[in-house]
Order: sequence, then structure tokens, then C-alpha cells
Amino acid sequence: MKTRKGFSLIEIVLYIAIFSIISIFVVGSILIIIRVSTNIRLARNLNISSRTAMERIIREIRLADSIDGTSTFGSHPGYLKLNTIDANNNPTTMEFFLTGSNLMIQEGASSPESLTSSNVTVSNLVFYQISPSTASKAIKVEMTLTSILPNGQQKSEKFYDTVVLRRSY
Repeated sequence: MKTRKGFSLIEIVLYIAIFSIISIFVVGSILIIIRVSTNIRLARNLNISSRTAMERIIREIRLADSIDGTSTFGSHPGYLKLNTIDANNNPTTMEFFLTGSNLMIQEGASSPESLTSSNVTVSNLVFYQISPSTASKAIKVEMTLTSILPNGQQKSEKFYDTVVLRRSY
């Protein structure tokens, strides 16, 4: 009696079906990992820019003596000019404004600097002046940031905070 070596048609079809199922599972897992990685990059870009911008705005508002009358409140794009002092205790101003979709800061007569990274845009910047009493002043900051990746994916998030001018009273 001779024994045959090789695979039957049923075995080949079964092996191809098992391989196809495993391949679909692996490719699906890789696509999920890529999507999650992209979302993490978008969130990281937003968080870094928002933290940098909001911390700087909050710090400067807290250290300010008063709000300059040329500030724009309650509308987009907001403009905030604070009367404050520099590191040498000399009077100066601190300005926050948008240039295109970049949040800028300018101290005195120095050149403006960007507070947001190049892959993050500011789609909404509004300042609100809050004066609950004559003794203290506060400013509410509201901004919407959008992180955009080179492949076109984007994520937007709204950030806000209210800060009291501590040196104003």
C-alpha cells in the first residue's frame, strides 16, 4: 500500500480560512493602535499648549496692577492689556492677543512671542472683566484650541479660568 503525502483540498481551505481570520484580527488591532496613538498625540499637543498659555496668562493677570482701558472684553478675538511691573520693578505693560490663529504675548516694547505651538491654533479667545466689588477685579479667560496633525486629523477643546488681579487691591 502506498501512502499519499501532501494536503487535501479541504485542509488547504481550512488553513486559508484560519489564516484569514488571524490576519483580520491582527490588521484590526494595528489600526486600533494607530488610531489611539493619533488621539494621544492630538491630546498631548492640546494639553501642552493650553497649559503653557493658560499658566502664563493666569500668572500675568495675578501680578497685574490694573487693566488697561484699551482691552477688548466679551468678544472674539479678545485683547488684554495689563499694567504691571517687570523684573526690575519698573512699570510696564503685558498684552495678550491673536495674530492669525496664534496666541501672542508682548511685554512692553519687546517683540511679541507665541504662546502656542505651531500645530495648535486658537479658534476662540475671549476675555471677560469681572468686578464683583470695588476692592477687587477679576478676569475670566476663555479659549478654544485646535490641534492639527500633518495627516489632517484634528481635535478641539475649550479651556477657561477666572483669575483675580491680586495687586489691584
